[in-house]
Amino acid sequence: MNFQIPDGMVGYYSRFLIKVRDPVVGEAGLHISIIYLVVITVLIWWGLKYTTFGRGLYAIGGNREVAIRTGFNVKLITIVMLGLVGILAAFAGVTESAYSRFFNPVLFLGRELDVLAAVIIGGASIKGGRGTVLGTILGVVLIEIINRGLIFLGIPAEWQRMVIGIVLIIFISIPAITEQRARKLKYVSVSE
Repeated sequence: MNFQIPDGMVGYYSRFLIKVRDPVVGEAGLHISIIYLVVITVLIWWGLKYTTFGRGLYAIGGNREVAIRTGFNVKLITIVMLGLVGILAAFAGVTESAYSRFFNPVLFLGRELDVLAAVIIGGASIKGGRGTVLGTILGVVLIEIINRGLIFLGIPAEWQRMVIGIVLIIFISIPAITEQRARKLKYVSVSE
């Protein structure tokens, strides 16, 4: 099986917007793919905030039955969203393959926990219907900082998964505890 990238993608890994030369590390910089990230982030933010499609996604995430009764075409929105996610995943795979200079179909296998943790840390509700694009981006940055820090500390990969799992448990528990306290306070104030 050949995992080499096509000739047209050779050299993509060395295209930087800003380059920095270090005598120890070599050449590094801000890669051109940051433009893709910014453009896609702005488009998704705009789509979620200002279109009926985006409002429908939040409605479906909050309560599917209410979204149906409100008049959203849940089936169409779901199909379109799955298609968009597939396109974005394919684009990310091609970009990562060009950046890392080889094609590996199982490169991101096992990173599902990181994705879930990033989205939850970014403020999305585990129950659905709430979350922001900026929060998700910040969640991804925090997870990557944690992962890189653990690598620099020499912590084995198994323990890194455990740390991400603990972070995920903490960020899921905080809203649950807050919601439970709010319910207790509401119950106490109503009964008095």
